[in-house]
Amino acid sequence: MIKDLKGEKPCDCGKTFYGMKAGRCMRCGGYLTSIGWSKKVTKEKNKKVEEFLNEKFIVSENTIMWAFRYALGRRTGAVTDVCNTLKENWKKLSEFTKIQIKREISRAIEMDIAGDTCDIDAWEEFLDL
Repeated sequence: MIKDLKGEKPCDCGKTFYGMKAGRCMRCGGYLTSIGWSKKVTKEKNKKVEEFLNEKFIVSENTIMWAFRYALGRRTGAVTDVCNTLKENWKKLSEFTKIQIKREISRAIEMDIAGDTCDIDAWEEFLDL
């Protein structure tokens, strides 16, 4: 790799800092950062972020129940998220909690306080499991 006069790190492709436009290599598109060229760093960061996003958080049964009670009756995307979380963790929940959740959903639907039509559809689909 070529070293420029200012002592800046050249890009991995061999282009010097003087061949850059706004800190970006004009040959390969890499960015100059404080820790070096970000072309390799970005791939590593993307891999770490992807691993983090695929990682499941461990929460207590109480936390799942609180999220469920928050979502029941709401008219937000929380309903879908909570339904998905309940489905993923259903086998891990105690029988008491399972009965309680189904009872509360049924009552909310009967009393017409379970949310909008799309929310009610999500809760009914969950009850059919």
